[in-house]
Amino acid sequence: MALEPEPFVEINVEDAARAGIRDGDLAHIASRRGAIEVRARAVEALPAGLVRLTPHFPQAPFNRLVGEGFEPATGTPELKFTPVRVQPAQRAMEQVAD
Repeated sequence: MALEPEPFVEINVEDAARAGIRDGDLAHIASRRGAIEVRARAVEALPAGLVRLTPHFPQAPFNRLVGEGFEPATGTPELKFTPVRVQPAQRAMEQVAD
């Protein structure tokens, strides 16, 4: 918690710009299973088309997006890979209001 005090999503710089998200903005991340809102970090190191979420924060329940499946023989969580839509949180709130 000392190193990372809040949850975040890493998004490629160009993808963030296309989505209208600036570094530090609140982003709405949605999958077919659910949605969360976290701060965005626009980074060059992440390939375009991918986002990376931190799964360690209860205030941003990562599994709400990807499900809670596990490998039955070992009980380990399944790989967390799922399509998501990323947009500015304000835009998501406006769409709900319409």
